[in-house]
Amino acid sequence: MLDLIADIGRSSAGALWVPILVWTALAALTEAGLRVFRAPPDLGLPLRGATLAALPAAVALPSVLGALAPDAAGVVAAVAPVAIVTLPEIVVGAAPEVAPAASGPPALDVLLGIGVVGVVLAAVVALVRLGVAVVATRRSTRRLAPASEAVQRRLDAMCARLGVVRSVRAVVAPPETPPFTVGWRRPVVAVPSGLAGDVLDLALLHEAAHVERADAAWHVAQRTVAALFAAHPLVRVLARGLDLDRERAADAAVLIAHPGHRRTYADLLFSFASAPPPPLAIGAMSGASILKTRLDAMTHLSSPLRRAWMARAGRLGGALTLVVALGLTLSVSAQAPPPPPPPPPPPSFDDAQEWVRFADTDGEREVIVQLRANQSRDDAEAVADRYHEPGAPGRVEIRYRGGVIEREGVNMQAIQPPPPPPAPASPPPPPPPGVGGDTSDQMASDQTTRRVEGLVFDADTRDALVGANVLVMGTTVGAATGPDGRFRMNAPEGEQVVRVVSTGYEERTVRLGADQSELNVALTVSNTAPPAVDRPRGAPAQGPSPQAPEIFEVAEVQPQLIGGLPGLQSRIVYPAEAREAGVEGVVVIQFVVNEQGRVTDPRILRSPDGRLSEAALAAVRASEFEPGMQRGQPVKVRFAVPVTFRLPGSEAEDQGNAAPVPDKRVWYAGIDLDRLTPGSRRAFTSTLNGLTEILDRHGAETGDIEVEYVVDSSGNVVSTEIPAGHDLGQMAAFLLGTVQAAEDARPGTTWAGTFRLWYRQPS
Repeated sequence: MLDLIADIGRSSAGALWVPILVWTALAALTEAGLRVFRAPPDLGLPLRGATLAALPAAVALPSVLGALAPDAAGVVAAVAPVAIVTLPEIVVGAAPEVAPAASGPPALDVLLGIGVVGVVLAAVVALVRLGVAVVATRRSTRRLAPASEAVQRRLDAMCARLGVVRSVRAVVAPPETPPFTVGWRRPVVAVPSGLAGDVLDLALLHEAAHVERADAAWHVAQRTVAALFAAHPLVRVLARGLDLDRERAADAAVLIAHPGHRRTYADLLFSFASAPPPPLAIGAMSGASILKTRLDAMTHLSSPLRRAWMARAGRLGGALTLVVALGLTLSVSAQAPPPPPPPPPPPSFDDAQEWVRFADTDGEREVIVQLRANQSRDDAEAVADRYHEPGAPGRVEIRYRGGVIEREGVNMQAIQPPPPPPAPASPPPPPPPGVGGDTSDQMASDQTTRRVEGLVFDADTRDALVGANVLVMGTTVGAATGPDGRFRMNAPEGEQVVRVVSTGYEERTVRLGADQSELNVALTVSNTAPPAVDRPRGAPAQGPSPQAPEIFEVAEVQPQLIGGLPGLQSRIVYPAEAREAGVEGVVVIQFVVNEQGRVTDPRILRSPDGRLSEAALAAVRASEFEPGMQRGQPVKVRFAVPVTFRLPGSEAEDQGNAAPVPDKRVWYAGIDLDRLTPGSRRAFTSTLNGLTEILDRHGAETGDIEVEYVVDSSGNVVSTEIPAGHDLGQMAAFLLGTVQAAEDARPGTTWAGTFRLWYRQPS
């Protein structure tokens, strides 16, 4: 139950609490300004009404906009930062330590969840009371007898005087009941039987003013919003202010029409000061608590011209308040980090999918199929028959628990390869506006996906683009184009938004229809300008494009660190002064690898101490790379590397960068739990604790596995390279699926790492 409340609180942070906090700040400023300047009712009514209406609109607008206009919601969302390729993290001075046991959910999430429950309960109680009030008002009004013809004629005269064209019915209320009005489409005005003469005229004119302003309808809408957000004290303050403004506006209408009856009207208010009207009714005398304020306002009446001017200013200010509230809510909600994904269910070999990987590189076709762990050799032979075609080119490899079956010849009908790339007659239409995001090129193959294929090409030359990334927004599904510029992937069902990225070209976001299986995308060179050399269509590019960026974020061939990460790590020396002072933390260095493979322009993106920065910089400056290549030419590529300085035995020490612990049968390396969000750390630890029983139950063999993974700028694992044919592969995938880096631990770029998982059979 506690975890459920924490999940509710976590998911409500951006959807409920952020809009409420933004609205609270704006509403407090509005109410304070109206009180300080003693705003007249003609100004207070539209301002307070718009402010109150902004609350449900601010809570509902982000969700409605995302559902009805996802492109518009994407434009509002914050633009993701440029992804810089980051080397795997290097840890200096760390010593092994056992991972901490899973703790309870974060206290903040629990408090937010409890708050959501409280808000919902308060709203339910208030809505029930509102429903009871509606029923009680209808019943009490139906029991009232119609007024005499004389009273009805006087009410009709008052309504005509104020320009009311609707039919208003007069009824007789008990003597102790104050005059009141109910209903909007068929308004009813009730007056006590004891009123007569000028007093009756004043009471009828007051109620006719309510009818003319449609106060009954606005009052019901106000009560509904107040019930939905009954737990918010500022909502009640605004509601009381609106009630007072309505009465003050009606008082002004009465005294402007009868300026000589001020004393008589004041006596009328005093006589019913302690008698409340029925529920949901608009009463001329709504209680003694606001009587003094109304009497003071009656001594400072504004002229009709000033009242009209203030009403126009109030409507303009109300519209501006509503726009500002919604705009602030959208901008703040767009920047709020998304809630971490829920932990995956415990993995099971029996439920594993059949993974199929197809590669076609320079005509060399290869099919690799990873079967479920509980399948026999007969099952593997049947699958091999399906993908095998004697005499055909290519190779089929079927991996199952008992071994590997290899056959020469690929049955392309089983793979369903795409047809030869067509020559498009014209570029596809421009994409709808959207927003970029980090996704994965990992293939998915389950019953909720469909096969999508297509071509990515240069919009000017019609040349096929090799290595372009085609990514389905909001998922980890994507593909890269091959030598022919073609791609194929298993995209989720339904309408999707696809992001297409290629180095040196402008990024595009296009829409993939629910029934669309072919997607051709034309990309334009970045900073488009006339080409320096006119070459025949289809001829290969010679050297980098004149429009290519000076520094690439990602090149076709990435620079390779000479000596690898162990060589770089060996050059980093933990400063003795920092070690003695107990200084530790993460230093993030960004640099550029030039065309000669040398490190240039190193700079510190984040560091806890200058001594650690100098140690990391000295090691990075001494590093050499094989230069990155773009279209066969060496180019400059931007890199980043996080260096973690950890003292042995410190609480912040990485729990996963160590050899297997003797008393542990399942262990890992390559994930720093202290860099994860609390929810991600809890999900990772609980999933890890459940692996021992699962692996034991399925008879997994002692061994280990290494998995390459990529984390995007938002802290989520978006791509994994899992070796096939190993029992631990799926387990590693489930563990990595729980990973989400904490906001203060993200370098703001894409970074890669290696995850290792060990398992030892029971002795």
